Amino acid sequence: MDSIFMISKTKRKLLVGTIFLCVVLLLTGCEPWFFKKPYEYPNTIWVCDDPHMVLEVGNLLVENMDDYQMTLGEGDTTQKVSFGVGPGSRTIIMSCDPSTEDIGERTLIMGRLEWKRGHKEFVIQITEGKDRIGNGKYKELVFRLVTDEH
Repeated sequence: MDSIFMISKTKRKLLVGTIFLCVVLLLTGCEPWFFKKPYEYPNTIWVCDDPHMVLEVGNLLVENMDDYQMTLGEGDTTQKVSFGVGPGSRTIIMSCDPSTEDIGERTLIMGRLEWKRGHKEFVIQITEGKDRIGNGKYKELVFRLVTDEH
């Protein structure tokens, strides 16, 4: 009784091995989001010294995930900026200037976020040519946790 499902043991092993290899290749190509974003830690303050930036996170409610703000500069030069982390730890810092809707013009920093020191510090590795704050001066921004009430 010949059937399409009846294949030799050798062919079956090759087929299973090939399927397993394909699954492994697919999964290793993915970057799972397995850690929190800095603004998902409630009641925290993160500070970058150069350039001076502060990320303040309030008491996050499930209904309101926008309970955080980031500022750039000090004193009279302080401006509110938008901060976001997406898939693959891609990070963007944008101006909140309402005079332009062009995302390219509003983008101040683009890079990748990396956690350091057991989630007490994160570093944004700036993508080459994507530093409009320091005109290419900065290669990375280091934010350290200064207040942790959770």
